Amino acid sequence: MADDKPLNSWQSYRLLPLVLMPFLAAPIYAQAPAARYGISVVDEATGRGVPLVELRTSNNIRFYTDSSGVVAIDDPDLIGQTVYFKIS
Repeated sequence: MADDKPLNSWQSYRLLPLVLMPFLAAPIYAQAPAARYGISVVDEATGRGVPLVELRTSNNIRFYTDSSGVVAIDDPDLIGQTVYFKIS
């Protein structure tokens, strides 16, 4: 037959992490993935990416291409907007 004794305080504290686990993990799963897009700068003659090209918005926000000529734009203020870049 099952033991119908109530849990003592030590036993109830052992169960606390199991009870709190879903509540602690919820903020991790609630975050939406950040929207982003990329721009590739390619040399017309060789077809290869051009590194260290500066793309500057009209608000003077600067982005630089990586070694393969790609820049990732993830600024939430620019997502879904028409953005003009000055390339230098």
